[in-house]
Amino acid sequence: MKTTLKKQGISLFLLSVLLISYSCKKEEKPSGASTSYSEENFFSNFIQNIGFTETSIYSNEFDYEFGIQFTPLVNGKINSLKVKLPVTNNALRVTLWDVSGQSVIATYIVNVSTANSEITHAITPLTLQSNKSYMITMNENDYYYHTNMLFENASYPVTIGNIRIDNYGFISGTAQQFPDTFTSAYISGDLSFNFQRI
Repeated sequence: MKTTLKKQGISLFLLSVLLISYSCKKEEKPSGASTSYSEENFFSNFIQNIGFTETSIYSNEFDYEFGIQFTPLVNGKINSLKVKLPVTNNALRVTLWDVSGQSVIATYIVNVSTANSEITHAITPLTLQSNKSYMITMNENDYYYHTNMLFENASYPVTIGNIRIDNYGFISGTAQQFPDTFTSAYISGDLSFNFQRI
């Protein structure tokens, strides 16, 4: 009888040790601990997705304010801007717009110091709300022009990661004005941003 009780006691002890050990290994992240998400950039996948892989260089005598309208599908932040031009420009104006009021949220002056190279311009992180419509534009007269060989229109919206691209638009002139013309026939300008979910 003592042997049986002793064996049962040892078995219970070992079982307890195993359970404690398992629960320590499986300890979950405390509530309130933050999850870190990777940065994402939609531009190259977007161009591939809509089939606008034919690229040429436009040099105009006229300036345009042009860019893309987009919607983040999650709350997040823009950490940096990405720009590529066929020329240098030490004072490229980039604007982030609230589409609902066609109002300026932020203006950045980007030094594109090297032609034909993608420039990353760090900014103070700017928070974006999920399912809110924004537009990012630049003002320039030398830029890359993207279309396809058959000149077919893009089909919007296009979702790449956590960003939905809704449209492309432009307006002529050097003024900081919200675009008034939208087209799905081409994309002008290599302008995007690094987005991080929060």
